[in-house]
Amino acid sequence: MLKSDINLRVRELDTLITLKSSSNGLKASRNLPMMSSVILNNNSSTNPAESLWNNNNCGANLDPFLNSMLNKFQHNLELSLMDTLKSGSNSSNNNDKKVNHNVQDVSLKISEQMSQFKKELRIYEQQKCKEFQLRMEQALAENKKLSNQIVKLRERWDSLVESAKQKRNRQR
Repeated sequence: MLKSDINLRVRELDTLITLKSSSNGLKASRNLPMMSSVILNNNSSTNPAESLWNNNNCGANLDPFLNSMLNKFQHNLELSLMDTLKSGSNSSNNNDKKVNHNVQDVSLKISEQMSQFKKELRIYEQQKCKEFQLRMEQALAENKKLSNQIVKLRERWDSLVESAKQKRNRQR
């Protein structure tokens, strides 16, 4: 619960930083959204199985590092397009309004495409997660089967040892 609360706060801070940097225009660092996400959002595990077991809603959220990379990509793309649109326009007041409208349209389209891409990526991650769970279940079933065989072989070995001891005792 504490982990999810911290993650929520990190996402809120990341969103706030992104909004603040986009409102400040080009003054903000282009790497700020990614840096804040990577530094603050430190919940990615180095062990995939551990993250699978700790994650109740497997595949429902993107990996934090991947999500921060996608956010950085979207932010940089929007900034580049804004630069291009602003540099291609004249400095007349009418053109500025047109450029601002175009920038908003492009930004909206980018956001829509990125959200669609993230949805598709979540579906892909869910499929991979299901495949991994299936392989884990198969491995656990195989492990159980082999453990049962080991127990049977130990029992058989113990009975052979016991019968050998009894034979030796009878021969004496």
